[in-house]
Amino acid sequence: MTLTSTRESTHRSAYAGLWMLAGLALGGLTWFGRPLFGVGLYVVAVLGALAVTARYRGPLFDERDASIHREASAYTLALFGVGSAVVFPALTALYAVGRFSWGPATTAIALFVAVIYVVYGVTAMVLSRRH
Repeated sequence: MTLTSTRESTHRSAYAGLWMLAGLALGGLTWFGRPLFGVGLYVVAVLGALAVTARYRGPLFDERDASIHREASAYTLALFGVGSAVVFPALTALYAVGRFSWGPATTAIALFVAVIYVVYGVTAMVLSRRH
């Protein structure tokens, strides 16, 4: 492994790690009742990730990364789709028989998943017209 590829790998790992830290900090600190700390750490981590890309000389991501991103996105949408197809009808049935109550968190998650698929559907329609 050359110095350039080691340096690139380090920068790529830092970039991914900072984005993961951002998401975990926002969700975790909000969960533990410290949402403003979560937002603060999120902003710091995102700015750090952006600084990593700005300071790296040359391309940090290439066609292989774009291919991995497309495949990971497809698997993620499929996983959430199958999960939603099982979980939300089950929760609705449990609600109908009085064994579950829709709280703010489950309602927000259900609506968020629905919005993801609406955005996906609209994006797919727009892209299909371009191709």
